[in-house]
Amino acid sequence: MIIDAVFLLMFFNYLTSALKNVSLYETTITTEDGTSLDGAYGTDDTIQIKYIGEKTETGWLILNTPNDDFEQGDTNFFKHKGWYIGDLLGGVLCKFSDKDFWKIRFISVVITNDKEIIQYAFYEKHITFDNNDCLLLRAEFIDQNTN
Repeated sequence: MIIDAVFLLMFFNYLTSALKNVSLYETTITTEDGTSLDGAYGTDDTIQIKYIGEKTETGWLILNTPNDDFEQGDTNFFKHKGWYIGDLLGGVLCKFSDKDFWKIRFISVVITNDKEIIQYAFYEKHITFDNNDCLLLRAEFIDQNTN
């Protein structure tokens, strides 16, 4: 009986600690407005991102919704929950398929956890994706607020 109580207490402490390490990743992507020789700048392709932190990475996050995302001139917002990865170092953004030519004007992420809200932008701006492309992104710290 005592062992069961100790186990339950340890399990409760583990869950409480794990929940404090959950972060919300709010990604914002703005697609260029206009056209190019290759066609319009928007895409209907599948887009995924992986954030890389000082401690770990998020794994692949899908940035598509049932809406018509990534149309020219649009700004799209995506929310994902995941484990705290430490200070953001960068990310990898991938466009899977070769249906469309896509050009991004700007990409940023706000990471919120139980201690702070941190905003990052990426150095890469006016990014062009053609066929099955992936791009390594370098994070740029913008702002931080404590909760």
